[in-house]
Amino acid sequence: MSQQPEELATAISLNKLEWTHAGLIVGRGPTGSFEAAAVTDPCLSFDTALLRWRLFYTGWDDNGKAKAAQILSRRPDLIGPGEWDTKEAAPIPLTNPEVLAGKSWSQPCPIFEPLRSSYEPALINHKYWLLFLAEDNASSAIYAASTSVLAEAWTVHEPPLYSTSAKGTLATPLANWFPARQEVLVYFSLFAYLCTLSWQPGSEEPPRQGEVFRPAYGSSDWAYGPLQGLQLLPGQEHRWYGLLNSLERPGEPELRVTAGFAFTNEEWPTKGWQFVAEPIERVEAIPLQARAWGEGEQLGRTNMLVLPGGGLRLFYQSGPKGNEQIFLKRARQ
Repeated sequence: MSQQPEELATAISLNKLEWTHAGLIVGRGPTGSFEAAAVTDPCLSFDTALLRWRLFYTGWDDNGKAKAAQILSRRPDLIGPGEWDTKEAAPIPLTNPEVLAGKSWSQPCPIFEPLRSSYEPALINHKYWLLFLAEDNASSAIYAASTSVLAEAWTVHEPPLYSTSAKGTLATPLANWFPARQEVLVYFSLFAYLCTLSWQPGSEEPPRQGEVFRPAYGSSDWAYGPLQGLQLLPGQEHRWYGLLNSLERPGEPELRVTAGFAFTNEEWPTKGWQFVAEPIERVEAIPLQARAWGEGEQLGRTNMLVLPGGGLRLFYQSGPKGNEQIFLKRARQ
């Protein structure tokens, strides 16, 4: 890979994709570290100031507490196994950490402009914006944070964009900036469903909740639910593809999470979604070499990079529940 984000073509095709397991990207940290138990929720972006790829993710310590974290690639043109500066992995710095006192915070991902590039974070009102999940024993909430420089500390904004009074009910807030509408479209998981929020960063107006994308309930054997994701990707065969995660088939244990696509031809992609028939990979089809690297039991929390020459890079978490690590798959269109 030698292209920078401004050169990337983002429209994808799902015709005849063949995926190859490439190996471990971010592994668990040493005992006692913030990521000793697991690393999850990869979200890839490009830092144009440093000319490095910046991978946002979640680190879990031995006590089950989460911290949103980040790691940089060593070079601007390589993002495979061994190309990340793992010694510099660290929790994301905050200017006002007291806002999250006593909370686990996880699943960080910047807001992107999908029609321009899916990888350089969108600059909105002269700031970059990051969404994440914060939880304690009594609540779950989706927060936004902002910064003027990706390498510096982020400021958490209050109140949260959305909250519930039950832990574990929210997941995977992923956001897309549409400058023509001056609006951010947020996809997030609420119980088994995918929901949407429409929001204007910096506005005093509260976000507006929108359409619900429901699980397949039997019409697809991999998207039975609960649904998690959705990364929005412009498509070739359809206007939009959505990369998301769900249970592999009804009746299987919840650990058997896999990834696949849905599509819609709506200009504003909040409705009309249909599932692609087959997932990216069945859990039982994970090859022995990938299992030797630590994969198994799930293909979860996926994040995709599309290259101009037709290549795809899929970052995802895999491994036993509570001990996941972040891996990479490759494909050509």
